[in-house]
Amino acid sequence: MKNTFPADFYVVSATVIPVLFLALLVQGPGLEQMIEATKKSFDNLERVSPSIVLFILGAGGLVYGIVGEVIALNELQGQHDSMFARVLVFLAVFILLIGVATIPLFTIFGPSFRDAVRRMRKARNRNDNHKTPERES
Repeated sequence: MKNTFPADFYVVSATVIPVLFLALLVQGPGLEQMIEATKKSFDNLERVSPSIVLFILGAGGLVYGIVGEVIALNELQGQHDSMFARVLVFLAVFILLIGVATIPLFTIFGPSFRDAVRRMRKARNRNDNHKTPERES
């Protein structure tokens, strides 16, 4: 069985990763709106701000995308392949793709999610207001 170098995989990955970075860059205002909407939806959380979580996830995804690009170019240049490198490059492309798809999905489904959170809060407040105090013996 002949072991061949999967150059097509690395060429496509090395080409797609910068395109996904450009797609994220173009969606910058949408990302800002997503962070602001998330802050408003979860304004009662006191532990960790959702915007901080989004920032950490986004920054990690961008760094991982850069690492994936470097690995793909390195594998192409050296014409060597390992399963580890393939998985890292694939995950870099996948993570960037998720990042690019998240913003339009949030734009479409975000308002209904915020409305659902508001309805749950109102229902919880109504239930808290209607509870009868326990009688003392």
